[in-house]
Amino acid sequence: MEADPRKWENSGSMSPEERNWWTGHLHAIGQVQYDQPNITTISAFRDHLRLAPTEEMVPLAVAEAINRHMTSLTQESPIRTVRHRMRP
Repeated sequence: MEADPRKWENSGSMSPEERNWWTGHLHAIGQVQYDQPNITTISAFRDHLRLAPTEEMVPLAVAEAINRHMTSLTQESPIRTVRHRMRP
């Protein structure tokens, strides 16, 4: 990124004063250390975590009814369709 201001100055889209400002700004940003994240990790919240007891989302009878319905949708229907003949 440090080469970009030089290119912009050579192309005329940036003045030498602006290039000097950006060069100093990029140098100052480079001095900041970003070794560790600035957010709290999940391990800091161990005392606040409460796990909800696991339970079925749907009662067993409802789940069985849904399964029966899905099975009925995949079965072939015994209904036949009759197509009328075209009359000449």
